[in-house]
Amino acid sequence: FYLDASVINEDFLMYNATVSTIPPRECGVSATNGAVHGLLWDEVTWHNSSRVLPQYCRDAGLEVFTTTPARFFVNITSHIQWHLDRGVQATALIIARDKNIERMSKIGGHCNNEIVAELEDMHGTRIMLEALDKLETEGDMPSVVLISYELMNLLGEPYMLSIYKKLGIESTFVAPLKDGNTRYINNSGSHANGGSVRHYV
Repeated sequence: FYLDASVINEDFLMYNATVSTIPPRECGVSATNGAVHGLLWDEVTWHNSSRVLPQYCRDAGLEVFTTTPARFFVNITSHIQWHLDRGVQATALIIARDKNIERMSKIGGHCNNEIVAELEDMHGTRIMLEALDKLETEGDMPSVVLISYELMNLLGEPYMLSIYKKLGIESTFVAPLKDGNTRYINNSGSHANGGSVRHYV
């Protein structure tokens, strides 16, 4: 967000920047045509600006194409439940990352307001805790799996294979991992600006 922090609180984030679900690709359109949105929806161009919502999407209960703000949260609990209610098995992967490194990454990149960054972190944490409380985390088909970014880099392949097993992925291939935290750690091995731990989605 690049807004006056005085108008932003967690209620604002809940009702103005949180979507209840991300439906299938063909059921949404990109409001920004940005790179991230391109992973979710097809771009809106003069070739498809008048396209009709597919019947598949209408059968899923949608009446219009889904759009989202440029930056937004997804309510993990309602997103997974939306798919489960339609007979689709879905699993959310929640990645937890060091609080201070996450904050430095955010402030140095896509959010330049400390107050808004703190509110976003609080809101994101609330969403994750709700999902861990309400969704199935164990069994053959868990609805949510918690992953530690630091453990992923520390343990490497064994940790990744344990995640594969939980997700039912039958593969031994593990791509090379690059620790994105190193740029935020000084030579003494401590955080560049000190601090403790929070989560990152």
